[in-house]
Amino acid sequence: MRNQFRGRKENPNYSKEKLLSELRKIQLSGSREKLSYLGLEKLTGIPRRNWKKVSEYIDNINKGFDIEVTNFKCDLALPSIDEVFELYYGKNKQKLMEIFNDYNIYLNQMWEYYSRYDEVSDEYKKKIEKKELEKKNSEEEINNLKAQVDYYKRIYEEQCLNSTVKRKREEENIKSNCIYISKGDKSKLSMDFKKEFEKFLTEK
Repeated sequence: MRNQFRGRKENPNYSKEKLLSELRKIQLSGSREKLSYLGLEKLTGIPRRNWKKVSEYIDNINKGFDIEVTNFKCDLALPSIDEVFELYYGKNKQKLMEIFNDYNIYLNQMWEYYSRYDEVSDEYKKKIEKKELEKKNSEEEINNLKAQVDYYKRIYEEQCLNSTVKRKREEENIKSNCIYISKGDKSKLSMDFKKEFEKFLTEK
C-alpha cells in the first residue's frame, strides 16, 4: 500500500467525512494499535498529509487505547447508542463520528478524574498525618509541662513540711517555719514560703 503513492507529485484531497469514516472502520475492527499518519496511510491508502485534518480525533482515539479499567463501575447515564445510530447513521455520518468522538473525550476526562483520585487521596492523607503528628507533639509538650508543674509543686510542699521540723530546717537551710497557725486567720493555716525563699525567687 505504501508503494501505491510513492513517486506521486500530487495527492488527492479527502474530505473530513471520508477520513472520519475510515477512522470509524478502524475502531470497529477492534485494533488496539496506536494510530499514526504513516500507519493510517498503510491501512487505508490515504496519504499521510490528509490525516492532519483529523489529528484531534486521532489523538482522542489513541488516548482511548491507553485506558485499561478493571472492575470499574460508573453510575452516570450515558446517551443511548441505539438512539444515536437511529438518528444519525446513514443520514449524517460526520455527525455520528463527531458524537462518538465526544464520547471518547468524555470517557477520557472521566478516566483522568478517576486516575487522580489516588493522587488527591494521598495528598490529604499526608496532610492528616502531619496534623496528627503536630497534635501528638503538642500533647507530649503539654504532658512534659504538667510533669514539671507537678514536680515543683511536690518540692514546694516538701519544703513547707520540712520547715516545720527543726532538724529538717537545719538540713535544708530553711530559716524558719514556713507554716504557722494564726488565731485570727479563718483558714487557721498560712504559708510563708515566698518569704523564706525570697533569695531564690528574686534571683535573676
